[in-house]
Amino acid sequence: MLGLGLSLAFGAYRTPAKSTQRETTFDVVQRARVCTPSQSDVRQVDCAFEVGRSLRFSIAGVGLRDAGIAFMKSDIEGDYYGAMGLEHHCVIIWPGKATAMGQPSRAFDLAFVSPVDGRVYHDWRSCQAAT
Repeated sequence: MLGLGLSLAFGAYRTPAKSTQRETTFDVVQRARVCTPSQSDVRQVDCAFEVGRSLRFSIAGVGLRDAGIAFMKSDIEGDYYGAMGLEHHCVIIWPGKATAMGQPSRAFDLAFVSPVDGRVYHDWRSCQAAT
């Protein structure tokens, strides 16, 4: 039932672009998020993320107990890369070497995505609370 509610709430939703001089990882991931009803089951919502040039992942069945997360591309040498956080159950996105080059402060410029609601969070504690 949660999947149906999310489907109605998200529709074919893309987060609007935000104009900033220096975007954070959160901003980039938020803008990359596209959530739509599943092609196989309209009661299910799927979210796809194309973050920069080097990170592609998706969440099938957002909010469902058996939701799946697939990484199609993730490259630490590129602009962004990701991994799954086992303790908080969120996808973690970091700036890759191409983005963080010469910017040591970017090492802590992270974003977190919850498979429960498909939303992007600034920190793991907020993301974990959604799970």
